[in-house]
Amino acid sequence: MERVSRTTRIRQRRKQKENRFLGPLAIGCGVILSLALALSALGAVSMYRGITQELPSPEILPALLEPPSGLLLEPTRFYDRSGTREVFSLANPAAAGATYLEIDPEHPIHIPASLVTATLAASDPATWAEDSGARPGTTGDSHRRIAENLVSNLMLSGEPAGWQRDLRLRLLVDQVQDQFGPEQLMEWFLNSADYGNLAFGADAASRVYFDKPATELTLAESAVLAAVAEAPALNPLDTREEAAARGRLILRQALESGLINTPAFRKAINAKVEFSQANAGRRHPFEAFINLVQRQLEARLGRDHLLQGGLRIRTTIDYDLQIQADCAVQTQINRLKGNNDPILLEDGEPCEAARLIKNLDLADIPVWVEPAGSAVIMDPKTGEVLALAGDPIPGQDPAQLPGRPPGTVIAPYVHLAAYTRGLSPGSQVWDIPANLPEALEGLDSSEWDYQGPVRLRSALANDYLVPTLQLLEQLGPSQVWSSLPQLGFNSLDSPAAIPGFELLLGDGEVTLLEIVHGFSAFSNLGLLIGEESVGPVVSGQAEAIQPVTILQIEDSNGNFIEGAQDKVSRPVISSQLAYLITHSLSDESARWESMGHPNLLEVGRPAAAKIGETEVGRDLWTVGFTPNLLVGTWFGEAAEISVGSNEGSRPPAEIAAGPWHALMQYASANLPPEAWERPPGVSEVEVCDPSGLLPTLICPRIVQEVFLQGNEPVQLDTLYRKYLVNRETGRLATVFTPPELIEEQVYIEIPPTAADWAAGAGIATPPDDYDLIFAPATTAPGLSLESPEMFAYVRGKTPLTGTAAGPGFEYYRIQAGQGLNPQSWIQIGDDVTEEREDEQLGLWDTEGLSGLYAIQLLVVRDDQRVDKITIQVTVDNTPPEVRILSPSTGMEFDFPQVRSSTLQLEVSDDLSLDRVEISLDGQLLATLVEPPYTIPIPINPGSHQMAVTAYDRAGNQAVARASYEVK
Repeated sequence: MERVSRTTRIRQRRKQKENRFLGPLAIGCGVILSLALALSALGAVSMYRGITQELPSPEILPALLEPPSGLLLEPTRFYDRSGTREVFSLANPAAAGATYLEIDPEHPIHIPASLVTATLAASDPATWAEDSGARPGTTGDSHRRIAENLVSNLMLSGEPAGWQRDLRLRLLVDQVQDQFGPEQLMEWFLNSADYGNLAFGADAASRVYFDKPATELTLAESAVLAAVAEAPALNPLDTREEAAARGRLILRQALESGLINTPAFRKAINAKVEFSQANAGRRHPFEAFINLVQRQLEARLGRDHLLQGGLRIRTTIDYDLQIQADCAVQTQINRLKGNNDPILLEDGEPCEAARLIKNLDLADIPVWVEPAGSAVIMDPKTGEVLALAGDPIPGQDPAQLPGRPPGTVIAPYVHLAAYTRGLSPGSQVWDIPANLPEALEGLDSSEWDYQGPVRLRSALANDYLVPTLQLLEQLGPSQVWSSLPQLGFNSLDSPAAIPGFELLLGDGEVTLLEIVHGFSAFSNLGLLIGEESVGPVVSGQAEAIQPVTILQIEDSNGNFIEGAQDKVSRPVISSQLAYLITHSLSDESARWESMGHPNLLEVGRPAAAKIGETEVGRDLWTVGFTPNLLVGTWFGEAAEISVGSNEGSRPPAEIAAGPWHALMQYASANLPPEAWERPPGVSEVEVCDPSGLLPTLICPRIVQEVFLQGNEPVQLDTLYRKYLVNRETGRLATVFTPPELIEEQVYIEIPPTAADWAAGAGIATPPDDYDLIFAPATTAPGLSLESPEMFAYVRGKTPLTGTAAGPGFEYYRIQAGQGLNPQSWIQIGDDVTEEREDEQLGLWDTEGLSGLYAIQLLVVRDDQRVDKITIQVTVDNTPPEVRILSPSTGMEFDFPQVRSSTLQLEVSDDLSLDRVEISLDGQLLATLVEPPYTIPIPINPGSHQMAVTAYDRAGNQAVARASYEVK
């Protein structure tokens, strides 16, 4: 017993110790558990407060939907920039007379019971399951879905999707169901639902799709409307069979849910439903513009918010300009169809802009199968669209892709890229067949007109294609096109997908609005103005800027909702480069070469303009601007295949230029004439046309040209050269040509690549052979001049070698005279009394001399007889000039995005260039002997050194170097 007792006491003491330890532990755990529960409760309360914070009041619904003052009972309306003229409303014209329907069956104008039944059936989630009869829903579920629809669309439309929105939706649905009841919610839903085709509310939808009020709907027709409310795009006007099939599905669901009995189902399912015929109606002159505004509004507010109605949108549109633009476009389209009847406005008068369009001579124009056109007018200083006319048809909408191939209307951007590489409007290019890029050798250019040597200014102003293609080849198409998105061409966000040259010839897609907006950067001397686009951003590029179309948003009671977006003014081009382009495009006399004078691009005030076309002639563009106004027009063949009555001829630029001229004159009539001020950093220099070099006495035409400061020409013109020829033989005169047969003639220096063009164009080229009239060969022994050779080029200190000896030798003398028939001679060295044979006779120091010289060796005999021999040489002590335009020192290339580039050089010589040697990193790449002096160069990672050495025929040389980095 004692042992047991002792054991018991030990156990008791051990238990006491454990209790002393576990007691506080249990208390601590309890406290911790209590704290955790309290914190969880506080967290739940905090979370609940977060979810319910600023939860919309259920009273929003009657404010929006309850007649007579419900904000959403009126359609969204669009107004002009003054806010006084309604230009469009989001209501289907066929719904005219639609009214609010009461749920109360005792009310004279009430919702038919069949529509309520069909809507409940359609609101059951099982309706659209693959096996719709497997899980029949309940009327309560359907009513809740209708409440969810109202709350989601009207109270939470601006909130992002997620679990918080789902919880807020459930809370609100419970509230509105408790407060208003299912009947009231059903009434609101059926009077506000989107049934497609701008039909909002059941009565409007019934009139649009069945041409009768909703009070007369049958059960079969109600089922169709209930299905359309679930999927507005699948409506009877757009998908007739699909809408009918979905209506039958609703009827089956109503039967399976017990909402209708079998006889009612059979009657409805066998009933013939008669749909209204789609009515295109009268074309609306504002429709394309309103579509653009809608797209921008949907990005800002959401589609549901916009379509629900009750908004007043004040747009940027100028009502009068829009009417005139639409009238001008339609007038020109009608004329292309052979209809010259004037289009009358609402007041019965012809529109003024159409009166200003030049009449077309259809005898000289191929008749397009389906002519189409559009026009855009914009304020470049604000980026606001003042008019946008055209049909909202794919491929014809002036503001919506798919667009049209831009063709040569985007040539200014190629020239812009060239100016960034050191060229200028005064740089000379050759518009000849031989300069067509090799990649386009298969292109039929036999009908093209070639101009020979032209300045880039003239090539741009007159839309000469070959010089622009040549520039594009030298610059690299990917380098040029990759800059377009930041200049306003948002649709060209993947320039790698655009073929190199085809964007100029007839590939790719841009909209007229993009082109006009892009040109605004020239008008604003480098600034692109608009608002930031809500759309996706191109990787590595700044937020896209889009034109402005919206000034203010109000509700139907005039309460302010939102103003215009903040304007963005982004410098995308330097003011100097923009001025070079604008100066060229506004040069009226430069266009006279191709368009004559006067022409349709002249509007009586300073205006820059560019015509453009695609190679196949299916698209014609004219875009032009003043400092205050920008107008663009497009006309083209809407059909894929054009079958013209004048096969082989091309539509003239006047088709698009005529309406442009009319709209520019009309829109700027009340604006003061204004020109562009030349920015600092641009100089104006007299140059010889078309070389762009400093004029000489024989330059036939001297013009003023603009240059970036530091880029002005420093060399005299080398295109025009003076030659002395034998007028009888037509060959180059020599010192032996009788003076009376020598005459001075001026020729254009034609490179070998232009020889065929010059021959075909009847351009006289300088003779390359010397006159065959030589002095009789001397019979005196021991007399010869071996070096330099006849007609050689010499420079510096030139050794004269040969033989001066023979019977009766007394002494020899060497003398030189300038020109073919020197009037005076200068002795080279002293008289030499020692005979010399096949050795140096003298050393001629030609420093400071230039041009043609005669060298004469005279040997005086002891009988005073003089034997002599004469040769003709050209002295050239001026080295060539060479400049690397691209790649320039410090340029960086991103590899592998850029894998090749084109070396661009500016090389010239005052007399005769011999060759150009190009080395990269010490290795000779190429030797070029005639222009154009360009070659492709590889782009490999690392630092690289480029060296270019130019040699003239006298051996003078000049070296240019550039270092660049490939990362």
